[in-house]
Amino acid sequence: MKTKISLTNVLALCLGTMLEWAEYTCYAYLSPFFIEYFFPQEDLQAAQIFYWMIFASGMLMRPIGSLLFAKLASIIGRTLALFYSLLLMAISTVLIGVLPTFQQIGLAAPLLLMFFRLLQGLSIAGEYNGAAIYLYETAPITHKARRTSLIPLCASVGMLFGSGLCQISQFIFSSQIGWRMPFIFSGSLFLILATIRNNNYLVSLTDVKSTHHLENNILTSLRRYINNKKLLLWSIFAAATIGLNSYICHSFLPLFMVSKNWDYDIAIKTATIGQCICALLIPLLSYFVDKFKYQHISYAFSVALITPLIIFNQVQFANSTLSSLFIAFLFGFTQAYLAITVMTEMNSLFLSKDRYNCIPFLWSLGIVLIAAHGPSLATYLKVYFANDIVPGMIVSSIALLSLVLYPKEFRYIENSINE
Repeated sequence: MKTKISLTNVLALCLGTMLEWAEYTCYAYLSPFFIEYFFPQEDLQAAQIFYWMIFASGMLMRPIGSLLFAKLASIIGRTLALFYSLLLMAISTVLIGVLPTFQQIGLAAPLLLMFFRLLQGLSIAGEYNGAAIYLYETAPITHKARRTSLIPLCASVGMLFGSGLCQISQFIFSSQIGWRMPFIFSGSLFLILATIRNNNYLVSLTDVKSTHHLENNILTSLRRYINNKKLLLWSIFAAATIGLNSYICHSFLPLFMVSKNWDYDIAIKTATIGQCICALLIPLLSYFVDKFKYQHISYAFSVALITPLIIFNQVQFANSTLSSLFIAFLFGFTQAYLAITVMTEMNSLFLSKDRYNCIPFLWSLGIVLIAAHGPSLATYLKVYFANDIVPGMIVSSIALLSLVLYPKEFRYIENSINE
């Protein structure tokens, strides 16, 4: 399936992804401020665990949000449903930025923070995988990875944007106000995006799906693969590996570095440089994945098996600029390599008529059931086992499962014929 894709469609597929990942980055990077201002300080470990549980709670609401807004779209239309989902995201993000603290309203502060994170999770349309599928299917067969890589590239750019917002706000405003400004600003951008899409300047991804003859029943799609449970399990664990590498080796990492006596600014810069490296490597690696596409998936998971252990070992025993750059490179390379190879391979393993059902559903299962709980689990287990390498071991263990489960013998011939 090869079609020309317009700049308008690319913008439609990318802007929501960029803003979603920017907001997620703000919440992760500003973790020391949330823990200080929204939780009791008597037990910092408990505060950190509850903070990351609130982080996970937003992701748990995403499947429910997808069902809710899909139903709403059938009643009032896709354009209005998308407008209301973005409006809800804008309002909940801004309200996080103006929340009173624990010192002001007590336990109501973390409860309100969790409530608005739930609203954010509910409102996110989940366009990440659908956008990647659309770009994959509109690409020539020799450019599948390069075209699909636009989506992880946009996610990286969004994370850099979020990181920039955090650092600029901390530089301009006091610490009491600086943590609030990224949420107020990014919430305002969501409101602008909602207005633009409501005026039909950008096409909704759900409209793209409706123009193709696709299977509408997710259970029917999944039944086609019931005899290949290995493929379904691999898809879940592959998505979980990407999520865990991002949430633990990037989002959780700055707070972990601070706990090991690294300066907060250096910790944030390490994570930011890692995202820069990821964004720079995505176009280069996507070229090699296109050129040698059936040799990369095992290499990518092998890299993800080793690098998290090196990263957390390096944080433990070194505190220098060279160590910071080394950690940033390891994360950036691993995340770029994983995102490109997994997205391209997952698309090649499913029939075109089933992709819009199977891939987002299985991807969400991997994130919701496994990856979302990575940071809170890492916080608890590293203390329980008194071992600071445990966070890296969590990522490595899921990467190992993905490597073992990879269904290399399974690929529908129809995919290569139709595309």
